[in-house]
Amino acid sequence: MDRLLRVLLVDDERAIRTALQRVLAGAGFEVVAAASGEQALVVLSGAPPFDVVLTDLEMPTMRGSELVLAIRKVDPEIPIVVLTGHCSAQQIESLLGSGASNCVGKPISGDQLVKALHEAMRGQPGVRNQAAVSGQHAIGGQSASSGQHAIGGQTAVSDGDATNGPDAIRNIR
Repeated sequence: MDRLLRVLLVDDERAIRTALQRVLAGAGFEVVAAASGEQALVVLSGAPPFDVVLTDLEMPTMRGSELVLAIRKVDPEIPIVVLTGHCSAQQIESLLGSGASNCVGKPISGDQLVKALHEAMRGQPGVRNQAAVSGQHAIGGQSASSGQHAIGGQTAVSDGDATNGPDAIRNIR
């Protein structure tokens, strides 16, 4: 049996971290989550190897850009995808120049995020900024309907089961 691809997920916002974990686990990843860049570095140093790192850009104690540089010092090969709600072209260029494999903008669908992770693992760097697509997991969108996750947006269904209906929607910001 093939092993699951391992992703280290780094985000300081618990609701976003939880929603991303669900989306990625549902896509077949083994997800290990860290609440900060510092925690991610500890996890990286003691865990079995990861296939890819997904990190938020805006975090309070260690920004995603600082985490990229720190990871590159200990592991120059691991693909790193940076997730952000707002990033200028200059910031994207800086992130890619400092060692990020991809920079994905919110809103982005779960399918597009998974695609960006796979592209990063195949060594195909690029920039993604896709609007959430109806019927997919919405990441960073303004809202999500039944059966979707909104990550970084206004509302989310508590899990991917469409039978939860509107009663499962909660505010995550």
